[in-house]
Amino acid sequence: MRRLSTLALILGLLAVHSRLYAQETKDPATENWEAVKEKLQLSQEQMVRVREIKERNAVDLATLKQQLDANVADLKRMLEQEPADRQRIEQLVQEIGKLQTQRVRVQTHTIYEIRSILNPDQKRILKSFRRGTKEGGSLGPELVVNKAS
Repeated sequence: MRRLSTLALILGLLAVHSRLYAQETKDPATENWEAVKEKLQLSQEQMVRVREIKERNAVDLATLKQQLDANVADLKRMLEQEPADRQRIEQLVQEIGKLQTQRVRVQTHTIYEIRSILNPDQKRILKSFRRGTKEGGSLGPELVVNKAS
């Protein structure tokens, strides 16, 4: 019974990771970011600073993605082995959770860094994009995943 519940938990985690990975690899951010930049009317200095922020944090995100992908691949292999190494599987699940938390932390930090260089009107416009209001399209965490500026 415990084995089935552990397997169900792991399969759920893999499904979530797969959905998140698919969202990242679709990369709708380029189109959205171009629309945001146009609406925000960023100064040249702001554009340079945003690009620096995104590039600096993109390195961290890429590293986290590599680590996540490796751990998920290991987890998938381990789930197919008989007998399953339950202790190592649990360890990988914990590591994957930590890496996902770190990724969200970097994405959030990037958003706050970008917001810090915007004036109040630009912040309002950015907020409307993030909420998907009529001023713009939906703009989720992809804002910080995309390296292109």
